[in-house]
Amino acid sequence: MAERAFHSVQRTACSAPVVIFAPGPSLTSAEADQALWYSRIGMLRGIAIAEAYRLAPWAEVLYACDGRWWDHVQPDLTEFQGDCIGLDLSTRFPRVKIMRRGMVAPLSIAPDTLYTGRLGNPYTGPGGNSGYQAINLAVLMGATRILLLGYDMRAVAGRTHFFGARPKELAAGQFHPEALDQLVPALAAAGIEVINCTPDSAIRCFPRMSLEQALG
Repeated sequence: MAERAFHSVQRTACSAPVVIFAPGPSLTSAEADQALWYSRIGMLRGIAIAEAYRLAPWAEVLYACDGRWWDHVQPDLTEFQGDCIGLDLSTRFPRVKIMRRGMVAPLSIAPDTLYTGRLGNPYTGPGGNSGYQAINLAVLMGATRILLLGYDMRAVAGRTHFFGARPKELAAGQFHPEALDQLVPALAAAGIEVINCTPDSAIRCFPRMSLEQALG
């Protein structure tokens, strides 16, 4: 495989909040359509995590850390026009822009690096999931206000994703909602507000409100 240069995120001066769509069981097409309306009038930008792109194909970025996921879905991404960003150099999907793995601080400020937690460890380190990393990605994009949708971080009625179950080879790992706690002081120091717009989320460290309230 040809060596890839690490991707650097371009920070923009856009003042619109960034909404991150995670593929949790609470994510709905109604929420995605509401966000689309705000994006069309310049009041919102979007990052979709993994299968959430199905409900938010207009998002600027599709993010997933797992190379296996990219290789599984690449035939279905012909209609997605935004950037595809990941962390796993093993992916065979050439469209994915790969970023560096960072492990030193809970929030990376290097434009080509995302905080991922510990490597070489049998357990998922703090931040070792796409939901955590996508918040870091939004920061690198220049967001000062970040809204979270589909961030259940738990199973709901036996479902872990809005679309049902992933194939066995792409089975979801364990949830670590407490990992996001470490982001709070780092985000506050950077002057960045995060609002959890996910009903009944297992994440407790961010203030909660509906998407309409957060944008009203």
